[in-house]
Amino acid sequence: MLLAAVLLGSASVFAQSGNNEPSTGDVNGDGIVDVADITAVIKIIKDGGGTAAKTLEATVFARSVSATISGRISNGTQPLVEYHASGTDQWSTLSESMVKVNGTRFTAELTGIRPATTYTYRVTAGSAKSGELTFTTAGEQQLENAGFEEWSSIKAASGYDLLQPWGEGKTPYWGTGNQGATTVGASNSTYLDEGGRRFANLKSKYIIVKFAAGNIFTGDYLETDGTNGVLSFGRPFTSFPTKMRFDYRYKTSTITKTGGSWKEPWGKYISREMYESMKGKPDTCCIYVALGDWEPQKYTYKYGEKKGQTIDVPYLIRTKPSALHLMDLNDPHLIAYGELSKGEDVPDSNLSSWVTETIDINYRVTNRQPKYIIVVASSSKYGDYFTGGEESLLQIDNLELLYE
Repeated sequence: MLLAAVLLGSASVFAQSGNNEPSTGDVNGDGIVDVADITAVIKIIKDGGGTAAKTLEATVFARSVSATISGRISNGTQPLVEYHASGTDQWSTLSESMVKVNGTRFTAELTGIRPATTYTYRVTAGSAKSGELTFTTAGEQQLENAGFEEWSSIKAASGYDLLQPWGEGKTPYWGTGNQGATTVGASNSTYLDEGGRRFANLKSKYIIVKFAAGNIFTGDYLETDGTNGVLSFGRPFTSFPTKMRFDYRYKTSTITKTGGSWKEPWGKYISREMYESMKGKPDTCCIYVALGDWEPQKYTYKYGEKKGQTIDVPYLIRTKPSALHLMDLNDPHLIAYGELSKGEDVPDSNLSSWVTETIDINYRVTNRQPKYIIVVASSSKYGDYFTGGEESLLQIDNLELLYE
């Protein structure tokens, strides 16, 4: 520690490491020998000499069943991470394989922990200690009306019954395209009672001038712009599920309808080659879940009783090509996503039994909290392009978010 000794005017001044050997000069443990180490030496002298007490700073980002602890350490040290749940004082030691070190920074991944639980943790690296710190994991949130038990009906202006996936007088959680379909025809996103259960019954069909997929989604159908839908996707959600499980059956049919000639705005979401090759192939159902921290968009109604009213929309969907805005899987606000697509009968063309399916929710980032959840089920995956088979039928029930 010659530099410090010269500047302090005393050749006898030096710092010592934790093993009582003279240090290399990096007294404050930042991996660099500089003026900051002189300040550390002065503090040691003021404190009576001896080993410098070091505090390790650590931060944590907690999810529902996992958490990430990160911080800065001295170069060449391996952090020891210990933790325990509230209500017990028995410490668990995190395996070294779950701790990644990059120079003077470390990241530790805790998995298999419990939702809505407070944990105490501490990190030790060499002579540096974090002290005991705490975090609380996020709770488990579930989808509302996830068994599609509650429905109500009103008369559309056309005289058709407009089926709605919420009980009479209840606050909507799910929406469908029925508001658009019933401007010229019957609802095609309905429910059935069969075998002691009620479930969503989503049927694709051609309605006078356009193809319409049967669908159900978390959000609201806002209005119809010409023959195109304007939708609000998403419901408030701040948890971190790892999977989504549901029961479903699917009967595919040959794609006979498309949205006509290629529209250039579609190119952001689908390739022209794919679109132009779909006709004559089996239709595909799609069920997906998305978590994101989208900033709400403003939307002003253009038609009807709400004309001129402006609302906040979590994620705006517009199928009109000149104002196209669909689900964008490259959106930087998309935190996690999982999808099931099937282009075949499940389990068979007679829909003889239910199949339970579980899809993984894959996180693209692990240090941001969701604001909204979007869940969509459609009997024709490419219904946004008015493409699909007229007899495709998706039946779905018992959606459940898993935390594993």
